[in-house]
Amino acid sequence: MNKKIWIVIVVVILLVAVAVAWTIGKKSKIVTPQKTEIVKISDIKMLWPGISADQKTIYYFSNAQEPAFFKLDVTTQEVSQISEALDTPDNVLWSPDFSKAILSVTYDKYVFEKYGSPYANPGTADQTKTKWVYDFGNQKLAQLNSDITNLIWLDNDHLIYSFINGTQPSINKALFNDEDRQVLANLENIFVESFISLNDNQLFFIGTADETRNLYQYTLGEKEPTLKIKDVGDQALISSDNSKIILEQSINNKTILYWTMINNPELIDTSLSASIDLTCWLNQDQFITDVKNNGSDKFYVFDTTTNKSAIEIDLRKISVDKGNFQIIDNNLFFTSKDILYRYELKNL
Repeated sequence: MNKKIWIVIVVVILLVAVAVAWTIGKKSKIVTPQKTEIVKISDIKMLWPGISADQKTIYYFSNAQEPAFFKLDVTTQEVSQISEALDTPDNVLWSPDFSKAILSVTYDKYVFEKYGSPYANPGTADQTKTKWVYDFGNQKLAQLNSDITNLIWLDNDHLIYSFINGTQPSINKALFNDEDRQVLANLENIFVESFISLNDNQLFFIGTADETRNLYQYTLGEKEPTLKIKDVGDQALISSDNSKIILEQSINNKTILYWTMINNPELIDTSLSASIDLTCWLNQDQFITDVKNNGSDKFYVFDTTTNKSAIEIDLRKISVDKGNFQIIDNNLFFTSKDILYRYELKNL
């Protein structure tokens, strides 16, 4: 076989090798899974999850087996029970350091008293809306005064709450165990519907006066609140610098988000059909919200400086639960069917 034939054979072999390598590489690119930006924290179903500032510990309630409070070490996936067995509450409000929690409980007289629930109190009428504080440090449960209506944590030990003494509503400050009570402001004819936020000693709340629901701002230490926006819905979301607010309006059976400056109110339509329950401020100018449409969830980021929104991510088969939507640093935490997920916001 002469030299030219050998050269041809070698060239053909090299071409075949290159073609095979290219084909394998192409196929491998097709089957290699893409890195996802959504991370499942755990397979545990969690109610009212609270995430520590360093994102290493998750505090939550679980009724999967014996109902109680637990904490999860995210790194090791180790679970520890941090409370006695408790009947499932209606809602949980964590203190800033997760050392305590306020529990809202509808009193089931027959069940609680027959089976010796920690909530059992024979003097309480059936179906009464009760509030309790649980101290995880000493594993102690205490019932709060029945005239307390709304609560928000001032710090790890003190609460701000609305209180009705006869027909006189007021805003009060107290230790978490309802002792050392101090009246901060008498509200005259304003009845507090819900506390919205407390930041830099500025308390925002929705209250009813003359049959109209309004947004009020109260500076701790002042004598009375200030009316900021008239005729609002029952939910609102205040930006971190207390300058802007997101509100809801129902139009043609759809809930639409609006925003406005608090000190110069002029409602601006975002054209986003979403809920405040599934919305968070990212910074003083941008917020993220979950838009549900035909069984599909998409995260949109809205910029109040341009009044434009853009899709951040299509969640495809993940349906986001209401009420567990929170931002820590650039991570958005949410639950789907009570499973906790983290989404890293990369474009901020």
